[in-house]
Amino acid sequence: MPGVMSFPIEENAVGMFTRQIEWEKRKRVKEAAAAAATTTNDGGGKRPTSASSSSIRLAYKAKEEGKVVVYTTSSGIVRLTFYNCMKVKQILNTHMVKYEEKDLFRSAELQTELRDRIGCTAIQVPQLFVGGQYIGDADTVERLNESGELRRMLKPYQVIQDKSLLETSGEKK
Repeated sequence: MPGVMSFPIEENAVGMFTRQIEWEKRKRVKEAAAAAATTTNDGGGKRPTSASSSSIRLAYKAKEEGKVVVYTTSSGIVRLTFYNCMKVKQILNTHMVKYEEKDLFRSAELQTELRDRIGCTAIQVPQLFVGGQYIGDADTVERLNESGELRRMLKPYQVIQDKSLLETSGEKK
C-alpha cells in the first residue's frame, strides 16, 4: 500500500523482546516460589513447629508491649495493596495513635519476620499488631473500625487521650 510503511523486523524484535520479558518474569516467580518453599527459620529446612511459632509470637509480644506496629509496603506497584496500607495508616492517624511502621518493600528481613509472626509463607500487607497481639489485615482493621471495636483496642495507645487538652495557644494557663 502506498503511504503505509510496515516494519516487520521491528515488530518481530518487539515480539521477541516481549516474550523474553515474559519468560524472565515466569522464571523469577518460579525462583521466588522455590525460595519461599525452602525458607528456613531454624536451620533445618522446615517451617517452625507450633511450639517454636508460639515462642516466636511470645517474644514479639513481650518486645512490643505498649506499641502499635503495622507492616506495610511503600511500593505502589500493586495499587490495591498500596491503597490498603494507606487506608490502615489513615485509620490509625484518625484514632491519634502513634505506631511503628515496618516497610517490607525495603527489607527482606522484615518479610521473614512477618512470615514467622503470622505463621504463613504468603505475605499480604498491611498487617496490624497491637501490644504484640496480631489483629489482622486491612479488611479486619476496617471491620473493627466500623464496629467501634478498634477504638476500644487503641484507646491505651492514643497520643492525646483527652481532646480538651488541645489549646490553640499551645500553652495551658
